[in-house]
Amino acid sequence: SFQVSNINGGTGAGNVIPGELEIQFNFRFSTEVTHQELQQRVVEIVEKHNLNYELNWIVNGLPFLTDHGPLVDATVHAIKQVTGRDTALETTGGTSDGRFIAQTGA
Repeated sequence: SFQVSNINGGTGAGNVIPGELEIQFNFRFSTEVTHQELQQRVVEIVEKHNLNYELNWIVNGLPFLTDHGPLVDATVHAIKQVTGRDTALETTGGTSDGRFIAQTGA
């Protein structure tokens, strides 16, 4: 999904046409697409409209899928021991620090 997080332009005066506009946005994406593909799509859209632009990309985290394995099994077991509850493995609930752990191969 695509989110616009900030838009800034103009001087604050209501009768002045802004000379530039700054937009901060982010993508929340799955393993079905790469950040390079999303970047290329944005460039194609901007180029199509003949805009004078500058893009500065920051990739904060890459999507990941976690396979069942020792780490997942240990986590499920620990949750059961501490809470007495069975754990449902799911991908809902937003972002996760797991995106940083996944890069380590754990």
